[in-house]
Amino acid sequence: MSKIRYTFTENKVIAIVKDGLHLWTAFKGADGVSKVIKSTIYDPTRVLYEISINVDEVVDMVTNATYVFLAVKDDDYIGVRIPRQNPLGSTLYYDKPGTISEDCVGVTVGTGLYFLIPGELSGENARILRYNTVNTILQENIELDIGAVTIRNASAIDIDGDNEILYIATNEDPITLAKLYDDSGWQLLSWQIE
Repeated sequence: MSKIRYTFTENKVIAIVKDGLHLWTAFKGADGVSKVIKSTIYDPTRVLYEISINVDEVVDMVTNATYVFLAVKDDDYIGVRIPRQNPLGSTLYYDKPGTISEDCVGVTVGTGLYFLIPGELSGENARILRYNTVNTILQENIELDIGAVTIRNASAIDIDGDNEILYIATNEDPITLAKLYDDSGWQLLSWQIE
């Protein structure tokens, strides 16, 4: 097995996601602009597209069959949508709702699009903002304080796409793993990892 070293001129890779024979790579932003590139998996320095995103920083990204979705840290936005096949086409920005004061820390996509708000600030609980994948209209603001379970300091989100079950991890001590699913209303289960 041979090793190949690829060198980028950018200062720091923030997120990367594989998309068939392509890689999407987000770099640390500067002066309110972040860069995302689409390259080949065979030579990541062979840039097919370079997209400038008007946000402070990309923190996470995910793809579906049509789009690349970015979770961002920015005063005005929580996310960005880029078309996979025509990345220079219409990029959409997801406005940060007025009731949200924290930056987004994660994104995942299934039949819906889900942005994770951590609940790090004093008195705040973690939240998931649910959108459909077609437009930027907020469908649901789900506070992760359901029944006897409250989630704070959330750090990551993923999805079981077949069943639309969300999994959330925290930076709490001890670590909490939570499962959020819709069963005629949102249900939240959690486990602590010692």
